[in-house]
Amino acid sequence: MEKTKKATKFTKQRTATPKVYVGSFQAIGRQSFEWWAAVAELIDNTLTKQNNTRCMVILDRVNQTITIIDDSIGIKGDDLEEVIAMGKKSNQGKQLLSFSGVGAKAALYFLGNDFEIITKPESENTVYRLTPNFNTGTDSAEKLANFNVSSYEDENGDHPTGTKIVIRDLNRGYPKTEQTVDKMIQMLRATYADYLDSGKLALRVMVDKTTWNIDSLRPLLSNQLNIVDEDLLVGANEPGKEGVLFSTETITNPDGKEKEVKTGSWEIRVKAGWKLHPKVALEYYKETDPKLVSDNYQIRGGSKVNSPYDWSAETCGVCFKTSGIGTPGKGGKILLFNQMGASSRSEGFWCEVELVKGIEPTMIKTGMKQDGNFLEMKARLTEWLTTNGFRSRVKTGYLHLGELEDVRDHFVEYLRGNTELQHAWGINLDTFDQHVITENDLSGGRADVAIYGTKHTVTVECKKECIDGVDVSQAVGYAMEMGSDLVMLVAQKMTKTGTFMQKLWKDKLGIDIIFKSSSAMHKK
Repeated sequence: MEKTKKATKFTKQRTATPKVYVGSFQAIGRQSFEWWAAVAELIDNTLTKQNNTRCMVILDRVNQTITIIDDSIGIKGDDLEEVIAMGKKSNQGKQLLSFSGVGAKAALYFLGNDFEIITKPESENTVYRLTPNFNTGTDSAEKLANFNVSSYEDENGDHPTGTKIVIRDLNRGYPKTEQTVDKMIQMLRATYADYLDSGKLALRVMVDKTTWNIDSLRPLLSNQLNIVDEDLLVGANEPGKEGVLFSTETITNPDGKEKEVKTGSWEIRVKAGWKLHPKVALEYYKETDPKLVSDNYQIRGGSKVNSPYDWSAETCGVCFKTSGIGTPGKGGKILLFNQMGASSRSEGFWCEVELVKGIEPTMIKTGMKQDGNFLEMKARLTEWLTTNGFRSRVKTGYLHLGELEDVRDHFVEYLRGNTELQHAWGINLDTFDQHVITENDLSGGRADVAIYGTKHTVTVECKKECIDGVDVSQAVGYAMEMGSDLVMLVAQKMTKTGTFMQKLWKDKLGIDIIFKSSSAMHKK
């Protein structure tokens, strides 16, 4: 017979508060930051929701220190412990770019082994100094970690409001060459472009005795739906497409029909486009605005371009950005550059995603939280990019105007709106679809567009990139079967063989063979 077990009751004796050891701070300093990104974490802490900020970053490579000075709101004396407490946000509710309360702490110990923070809060006349009693580079991981706080009363108001952080005994990885210094400068320019342009942030960087006044860096785009130079195939420097994506769910109406409705779990604003090829950019902007080209494509020391918007497979893709200055749509900080790049021929692709709601980065902003919201958003974004032609492949030197079917359909719509051609060819809008037939089946193949007007019969051959000699001969074959008196060739360019065969067949058959630039049809 089993004995009945007596119920066990525990009585609380005390609360256990874990001790913090130096090893904890050594561990958080081993994050996978890039050096400039760690500096950016500390710049983030200077930005507030209400005020504009001036910030100075000083790298002294001789004395192995980096100093960040700002004129922001400072840190209250009662809040100093939050600066060093893991997961606790300092100046909570006032900071613009605080997500987890971890990033700045990790950055401090990533950059160096010792530091001091001197701060004067805007609401006090006291100046505070915070220092650790340990060095993460030389002390044992088992040493108990604590911090010293000292202060003095600034009775005459001599000390300005704001914070000064001095990090000493720098860890490996700080910029030692002209190229690595330039990378820090270019990445900070791109990271804070919206804040720099709006005046939210005024940033200066000094390395030894050289100072940079940091201005914004943005991609050099070519909107292929707004061509400004038909010969060079240059579009306006602007995104090609913008949109808003958000979470949805399917519901069933009382009539039994299903529809998608917004749920509010997440929302993003999307801008996408194509960068202008460096050689074309130099040719087009060399007289009017050469800085646009050098900003993104110039090598400054070493052998690599440091702009995150260079023309390369490593510098293409989706850039995730915070919602930023006050309200969505008013700018933010780039958190991550060039994610979700296409597998090939993607060097010119650019996309910026503003995180309005429900999508957040990881604690130290080196990735995105891979939760359900992010995965759903990623799938929706991929679908949007594909639908709008940003996943199409095209040869270097050509515009991304879609696939062959897109070129063909755009020509038809162009014709539908061109009253001059309608009159010349004898096309009536009331019977347009009877006059203009896409994918017209013939004995020798299929014409892209067959036009049977009352004045002309036209064979239209479309290609997404270029027309060559074989394409011209194929179009002529269709024209002979259709009895056409006009052939129109639609593409971005004509090759030398295409031009030769155009003249040969025109002279031989005595019919007009006309080339029409598909890019010109996108000119606004």
